[in-house]
Amino acid sequence: MARFVPLLWAPLWCLLAILAAPSAHAEDESAAVTASEPVRIAPAPSQNGSVMFVFATVEGERIELRKRRSDDGIAEYDAAPVINALRGEVTVEGTVLSVRRFQDRALMSIDMSNGEVSANEQVLGMIPEWAPRETADTWLDANAIAILTGTTVGKQGDGSITFILDDRLRPQFDLELEVDGQRIAVGDVEPRTIGPVLLLPLDTIVEALGHTLEIDPETGFITVTRIQDTARITIVPTSGVVAVNDQIVGISPNMNYAEPDSLLFPSSAVETLTGTHIRLAPGTNIVEVKLDDRLGGGALPDAYVLDQARDTPFTLETINYEVGTRGPVTVETIAHAGIYNGRGLLRTAGGLNEPSALQPSQITIDVESLRGWRASLGDATPGLREFSGLGDTRIRGARWLTQTGDGDVIAIAAGVPVSGATSVGANASVPTFAGFAAGARLIRPDKDEEIGLAASSSGDQSRVVISGQKAMRPDRKRDKAGLSDAFVSLNVGAFQGAASNALDIDLQANANYRLSERTRVRARTSYQGASFLSRAGLDTDDTQPTTGTARTNGQLSLDWRATQDWSIIKGFGASTRVSSSLSDGQSAHSVSVSAGGRLLDNGPSVSVDLAQSTASAADPENDGSTTSLGARVFKRFDWGDAQLAVQSLQTADATDTRAVATINGSPLTRLLPKQASVSISPTISAVSTQSSFSGRLGASAMADSGAAFGDRFRATAQVSAAQSLDAQSSQPDVFSTVSGAYFLNRYLQLSGSLSQNLSGGSSFFLTLRGSAPFNPPRKHSLPLEGRGVLKGRAFLDRNRDGLRQDDEPGIPGLIVSLQKTRVQLAADRDGYFTIQNLKSGLYSMAIDKRTLPLGLLVPDDATMRATVADGQVTTVNIPVIASGQVRGSVFADLDLSGDPSFGDPRFEGARLRLVSLDHPNEPAIEQLAASFGQFAFENLSPGRYRLDAFVDDAAAETIIEIDEANLLQIHHVDIAGVINASPATPEPGAGVVMAVAP
Repeated sequence: MARFVPLLWAPLWCLLAILAAPSAHAEDESAAVTASEPVRIAPAPSQNGSVMFVFATVEGERIELRKRRSDDGIAEYDAAPVINALRGEVTVEGTVLSVRRFQDRALMSIDMSNGEVSANEQVLGMIPEWAPRETADTWLDANAIAILTGTTVGKQGDGSITFILDDRLRPQFDLELEVDGQRIAVGDVEPRTIGPVLLLPLDTIVEALGHTLEIDPETGFITVTRIQDTARITIVPTSGVVAVNDQIVGISPNMNYAEPDSLLFPSSAVETLTGTHIRLAPGTNIVEVKLDDRLGGGALPDAYVLDQARDTPFTLETINYEVGTRGPVTVETIAHAGIYNGRGLLRTAGGLNEPSALQPSQITIDVESLRGWRASLGDATPGLREFSGLGDTRIRGARWLTQTGDGDVIAIAAGVPVSGATSVGANASVPTFAGFAAGARLIRPDKDEEIGLAASSSGDQSRVVISGQKAMRPDRKRDKAGLSDAFVSLNVGAFQGAASNALDIDLQANANYRLSERTRVRARTSYQGASFLSRAGLDTDDTQPTTGTARTNGQLSLDWRATQDWSIIKGFGASTRVSSSLSDGQSAHSVSVSAGGRLLDNGPSVSVDLAQSTASAADPENDGSTTSLGARVFKRFDWGDAQLAVQSLQTADATDTRAVATINGSPLTRLLPKQASVSISPTISAVSTQSSFSGRLGASAMADSGAAFGDRFRATAQVSAAQSLDAQSSQPDVFSTVSGAYFLNRYLQLSGSLSQNLSGGSSFFLTLRGSAPFNPPRKHSLPLEGRGVLKGRAFLDRNRDGLRQDDEPGIPGLIVSLQKTRVQLAADRDGYFTIQNLKSGLYSMAIDKRTLPLGLLVPDDATMRATVADGQVTTVNIPVIASGQVRGSVFADLDLSGDPSFGDPRFEGARLRLVSLDHPNEPAIEQLAASFGQFAFENLSPGRYRLDAFVDDAAAETIIEIDEANLLQIHHVDIAGVINASPATPEPGAGVVMAVAP
């Protein structure tokens, strides 16, 4: 049995690293697993099985555990209190103990009949030296408890055991928003996580990006109109259906976590609606929201080394295009000449179905010099806050940026800002431009400090703004008391108009201070002068000065989370917030208190919010006080989740109460052959007010053909239906789309879609996407001093001579890494790779074998080392050859099934020899069968081979043929006919015989 311990450890290590990450060295007095087994002293017989009580610490909470000794003398604990302290759910059924973890909802289980460990019903491995049990119970050793709960096990100084939750399973709190590098103050609805899903306030992000937000009061549909391309993105909160310009494009995931009433949506939905990329910056509490490059004019092409580029003639690299009936039509051309790389982009307002919409909506030319600067001419969206304080986001003009030797970034932009849009079709419009704007920005290397100058003019109105921002992030651990972070942004502007001149400021500052591990204080304040509140500092007629006043806001909040449970309330937390604002002669003040937790061990999550706000104005009739009380109950089940939200709003004149109940079913998915699948997700919701009641029953279904129609064609179908429960309701709302894509070749794809849109009509469109490559791209810039460039190509070496011929294609997607460094990247679709700014020296390269297509390998004699010199390019072409492989096992076919099956003996240590029949003078390849009798011969040329398997003096012979179409050959060698094998008594010298499942 000792031979098989390493095999049993392999899946367990995978479990520890990916799902639970408990310490592999978690120890207990006798349960530790080490490389060499320690000497154990068996306890006295009277101690085995006896129960005693010990203390344990679970996430800082001290609890009492029952402890006993097994018959083997191993210390075991009652795992139930530990699981309950971590808010998990325990199920015991037959021989299986299951734990539903609260943090990531993973279902972890141990089959106590054999020690088999599973995650979400997928077997991960076996616990070594497991003592089988006839029925399941909660008595486990410390390492098994850690595997189930996702914790790390340790000891305190007094000898008591500790369980610490893995950091990757901890929910993220105290989140801050940063939109395009600018820290944004959130309102009463703050970012948070529910399980693995990140929820963000949609309205706050939309406002920061300059988009517009609309909510249909009748249907509840939410629409965001993006300012950069005037696209209208609509989402149906009840089903997650997403439409672009009223044409359905798909379904957004995780919408069952959304809170439409407060506009709190999953980050995936926010990305779709706003055209952004969102991520939680590693090691911080900052949520970074960045505008997609395609909305900002696109990423600029990289450059080549100066010495190789000086005399380069105009070279066309690639033409990318997209032509469709719905549009827009897009053509992108990439080329280089001399020391310059260029990119041209043309995009129309609409598609071929509307000829009037085939006029350009964006024309951009990007140029990059190998001397270190980049420039854009045409339509551009400055992405480095060059226009901070002006409010302009898109211009028709020029942009230039460079990076100094100290790492500072300088960005300059100037042009005519967008002023609106003109409709040129039913679903298409082109932007209009007016006025003038210019700005410059200096950004420090650490991005914590910036300063800028911007100016704009429209008619006889103008403004000049000096801006700056500073972020402070003390270098300390997040769980320690002290200042967590602080941020301040200041704009100072001078405004000049026909009727008046003004000097004004726009100030924002916030700070987070942690009083203790469980308590923190946040303070925010902002002041916006009257001139900054208006886009141009004047009214829209550009003739009258603004009559409004400044706006001042302040907010102070305190958050606290309990260290232990309160009676039946688990994980209790509370926060309070005080805020005040003053604008246009009216002041508003509010105080709110929020609390929440989970009822009982497996009960629902409950939260309660109480807020009191008052407003006073110069006109006493506008004075008023409002009290709101809200409660939310959320419970997740195996079949889905249920939520009930009640909101009561009381004013001096009336009281309005509203209740919303929602039940969402988990997707029921069935996998079909060839990666095809179908799934359905049901949902039901009801809304009750003091004067009405309404309900909706709906479901969303999805189907994916996978490879059922071949490798080149793939089809998908999505259908969402919702029916009002009102007896007088009309026909159900059905939204559907069927789409397919056919790959004509590696560079050309034809796709189509038939859908029913949100307006009740149907539409069909076709799109042709393609790329015409002419020459390899230049992917690197001029290296820094003391550094060089390493480039090359991975190619299929058909004749195995190590040199690339014209008919030998590149191998896409291979990951190339430099050994003893962290540098690695993937080859492009033509096999090219480039690693730039490498320090001069000798490097060894490696190919990640997991990225090699099946049947291919890098030969042992391939050149995998290179010398990089200052300012020079080193080129290395890596040959990849077709590799024949023979795999199988040596076994005795006792049941005459033809393949290894349960009960058939396997022979570890059997001797194998592979002889080439086409080249008899080549030496034979020999090896010994590994565990379970397995063997593998690799790097074989196509041809005929004889495989001999020896067990003692008996031999079995198999003839194998490898060709280009069948490089992988699987042959199991049956030795039952040459020796008298028995699963109970193996022949001497045959190695370990083990009956296992195939």
